[in-house]
Amino acid sequence: MTDREREFASLGIEHAAGIDAASVVIVPTTGREVRKTPSGTWEAQPWCDNYWQEFGDLLDALRFATKPGAKKITVTIDRDGVWAGSGRWTEDCEIVDCAAVLGADQDESDDTYELLCDALSGLPQSEEHWRGPVSVDRPDGLYTATLAD
Repeated sequence: MTDREREFASLGIEHAAGIDAASVVIVPTTGREVRKTPSGTWEAQPWCDNYWQEFGDLLDALRFATKPGAKKITVTIDRDGVWAGSGRWTEDCEIVDCAAVLGADQDESDDTYELLCDALSGLPQSEEHWRGPVSVDRPDGLYTATLAD
């Protein structure tokens, strides 16, 4: 086994002859996609779908696509500065496992969750900004969400 094949194996990917010729590789541990661009470079899907990162080598792109999958990202939601609930932030840019009702009824709550998800997924993905906080103003208060790993 070559060093390159060992690297692929350490990322959970069995190296197959011709993998560098593939147009798309799905990372088994995270479900993230790494795809070849028309110019021959590779784009890796980050933990949220808004900014793909480009790499010259498939292995570098796969390393990037596996890193955030190892950590659990928690989202904390406040209403008017008072804790409303906590849940998980998924790789699909959704808030799950949070029982908080964020509005007068289920429809308003669903809308608030969607607005918070949109705001969080739109954050710059630099190290100092991706966590938020973000806020959305709703009829029953100001909701703020913050991410933490």
